[in-house]
Amino acid sequence: MIMKKTMAVLLAALTLAAAAPAQVFAVADTKTPDTAASDKTSEAKALEAAILDVKSRVKIPEDLDKFNYETATEYGVTYYMLMWYKESDDGYERTEKSFTVTYYKGLIPSITTYDSERRDRRGFGKLTDTQAADYAKKYLYSIFPSIKGDPVIEREQSTDALTSSKIRYRITRPISGIPFDKNSGSITIDKDTGELLNYSLEWWNDATFPDASKRLSVERISEIYKERKPLKAQYQLFTRYHENEDGTYSYEQFTLPVYVPTVSGENEIDAITGKYTAIYEDKKTYSYTDAYNWTSYGEEYYEEEECAEEEPYYNTSNAALSAAEMAAVEDESKYLSYEKCLEIIKADEFIVFNKELVNDSNYLSTYTDIKGEEKPLRELSFRATSSDKTKDNIYLDVEMDAVTGEIIEFSKRYSYGSESPNKNQKSANDDKVLARANAAAKHFIDAKASEYKAGDKPYVGSSTLGVKSTSGTVHYTRYVNGLPTTFDNMSISVDSNDEVLSFSYNYHDIKFPEAKLVGEDAAYKKLFVNMKPDLKYTGFTDLQLKPHTYLTYYFDSNYTLNALTGERINTYDASPYYEAETPKAEDKVISYSDIKGYKYEKEIKTLLDYGVYATEDSKLAPESAITNYEFVTLFDSACDTSITRLYLRYDSNSRTYVKTEDADNRLTRGELARIYVYLYGNKYYSAAEVKGIYKAPYSDVKENDPYAGYITFAKYLDLTGAKDNFQPNKTFKKGDCIKMAYDYLAGDNDELDLYEIVKI
Repeated sequence: MIMKKTMAVLLAALTLAAAAPAQVFAVADTKTPDTAASDKTSEAKALEAAILDVKSRVKIPEDLDKFNYETATEYGVTYYMLMWYKESDDGYERTEKSFTVTYYKGLIPSITTYDSERRDRRGFGKLTDTQAADYAKKYLYSIFPSIKGDPVIEREQSTDALTSSKIRYRITRPISGIPFDKNSGSITIDKDTGELLNYSLEWWNDATFPDASKRLSVERISEIYKERKPLKAQYQLFTRYHENEDGTYSYEQFTLPVYVPTVSGENEIDAITGKYTAIYEDKKTYSYTDAYNWTSYGEEYYEEEECAEEEPYYNTSNAALSAAEMAAVEDESKYLSYEKCLEIIKADEFIVFNKELVNDSNYLSTYTDIKGEEKPLRELSFRATSSDKTKDNIYLDVEMDAVTGEIIEFSKRYSYGSESPNKNQKSANDDKVLARANAAAKHFIDAKASEYKAGDKPYVGSSTLGVKSTSGTVHYTRYVNGLPTTFDNMSISVDSNDEVLSFSYNYHDIKFPEAKLVGEDAAYKKLFVNMKPDLKYTGFTDLQLKPHTYLTYYFDSNYTLNALTGERINTYDASPYYEAETPKAEDKVISYSDIKGYKYEKEIKTLLDYGVYATEDSKLAPESAITNYEFVTLFDSACDTSITRLYLRYDSNSRTYVKTEDADNRLTRGELARIYVYLYGNKYYSAAEVKGIYKAPYSDVKENDPYAGYITFAKYLDLTGAKDNFQPNKTFKKGDCIKMAYDYLAGDNDELDLYEIVKI
């Protein structure tokens, strides 16, 4: 039976299920089981049992009056996707609400709900932290009453906790305090009602774990890792950008000798034996496949992405010159004409120009030369095509410097006619291919060729049925001071007729620092000061669903060390890695040392728990006047806006945003009017900015007051509660502003913005 498209939903829902391989699924027809029938099949009985088991552990909303299901069977295990739902009342078959449960072998790996009417509510949840946590715990032990392993249920603090109506709890399974990355899940509930919205869990109840008390020390594991010497010294290219006085940017490229790890994918060391973990070999032994991930299946629904073609070794611009631009360029005598370029190509002993070839295209573009300068490039294509079976199709593409005629790159391809007498059927030979490629390298790049070393044989690969290819390709790497470069390479292809079919190279005329390497031992010593291995339990399940668990130390294999100093560096611009990886603002833990006993202490602490604050200082000084920037910081975090931009400007020297000159001024009622009008609408704000034309509707606001326009529009837009006097220079206390934000979030005014509720 052809799989229904809804089966993809089941497979996605089972992503976090206890693993069992998904290869070929048999899908049942969608139907409602007839529980009254006496002649129920075994499949019908199993479905009925699954439904009743689910309903005994999960409360299905009573208003969902329709039911649908899908099944999938593999390795003797039947999986179910059970969906209770309600359709719209407008005559269309459109789902308004649904409750979907995946189930197999007595386990419920996921539950998802949908309600087209559900909307997020801004503000604090009506449930206390204790009440919400009790709901999450109740759901876990109701859905999975036999769960083992002391699950830990922790609330996830999210930046959208105030704007979302959902509270998400993460379920983890640490073993003796050590993380276990294969067993985890989540429970999501409504922050006001405690209603279950989503549930997912991957859990191996019958798993056993290696004894963590027998593990080797971090110091010993670091020594073991170092003893294997998995470092490789090489030159790497970096880029540093500079801003020019006119606002444009320029860049410089430089190179450094670096150490990079040679170990990739095998950087997990068994914490007890000190050997590389056996998990990868064991997966092969126990027939582990990618099907365990559940994501490799579903080719019927997702098209495979096409692989991008490999970029050429040199840098070309994307767009060719237009016809008008080309005509102008052709007038310049410094560019070689097409005829002269053709003459150079035909005269080159390493480019075979067949007499049948005719020009197919010829245009100018640009390329970057070995000094990093942009130069004109002439690109020429030649073709010889025929439908005659005795003749051949030949394609030749050449790119050359439009001024000097230097060959930058070329490629040649033959497509022989089925009855062609020229068909090349001889197998290429590694030694002959290398000899001809070396000669071509010397010819095209002269003395620079001596800096390149060819890779190891074989250059000639085998084609189908073990027949050797008629051509081979030699890949070269440039070496400087005895170290390979990662950025200068050369590739040359040669066929069995000794004809060079392609040539391309990359070369940087750049200063290379002397390779006075600090040494691996010194580099590792500095690396391990900051890069400690992670200790974790991990594992997989085999085809019989049996868990295999491992205790491993895991090293970050993605690092680059400055080989001259041993310091870890950024792979982009060679800046120190640990300086580049500074903590983000949202990762900072903020607390105030001067709010104990303050009248709004509870409110301030509650807001801090949600990431809402006015200042990141260690002291709040709640009775002092709040500044412009502190107020908009508080407003942004409480109301999910972005008005801090009012007090930020871009600094071209530091290439960052910095505060404006008035950001740290004390907030006045006049400035607050400006902020409120800005939030209300751009058209009003632009009009209010005009100075000297407004007579504010308050006796204490003069016509020449810089805030007269903002105060006028604030009154017009009903954003101010003042009557006769406005007091434009009056300031606000930090504590009072924080209490204002708290009251707003604790209220039921989620449909209105704060500035519409709290009048100036």
